[in-house]
Amino acid sequence: MKEEEKSICWLGAIPEADKDKVRYPTEEEIEVALYEAENLTEEDYESMSEKELDDFHEKAKKIVKERMKKL
Repeated sequence: MKEEEKSICWLGAIPEADKDKVRYPTEEEIEVALYEAENLTEEDYESMSEKELDDFHEKAKKIVKERMKKL
């Protein structure tokens, strides 16, 4: 299984038996999650369509990539 196809373990340790199915998030994935948490309210999240959420996520990834390039 490719790394990007594995489930992400956000908290805790990955059990030895699951290491082929689960991985830790990359630095970029963590930064995108933080950006989304800081810029999207719960109300906005709940009112957005699947397409709107996907668009917001793609925009967040682009912004985070640009920020990470500057570091």
